[in-house]
Formats: sequence, structure tokens, C-alpha cells
Amino acid sequence: MCGAEGSDHDAQVRALPMVGAIDQWVDSTDVLARPDRARAVAGGLTGPVP
Repeated sequence: MCGAEGSDHDAQVRALPMVGAIDQWVDSTDVLARPDRARAVAGGLTGPVP
């Protein structure tokens, strides 16, 4: 079954680290135009951002 919920493949994908820039996760000018907001959103997704 391709794409079956709970498959081994899904677990393997979820175990991978999140990568990418904030603009790959958020499509909002209000967030992307303000570095403080972008850091807050990124921190909520991945943990604290230095």
C-alpha cells in the first residue's frame, strides 16, 4: 500500500531532521518581512533559534 497511514516509510520520513529556510514553511509577508516574527515561527517549528 503506497502512502498508507502508519507505514514504516512514514515513520522513517518523520524521523528525518527538518531542513530548509523559514520561507519554505511559511508563505506570509507579515512573518517573512519581520525577522523577529520569522525567528519566533522557526523556533516554534524546530526549537530555539540563536
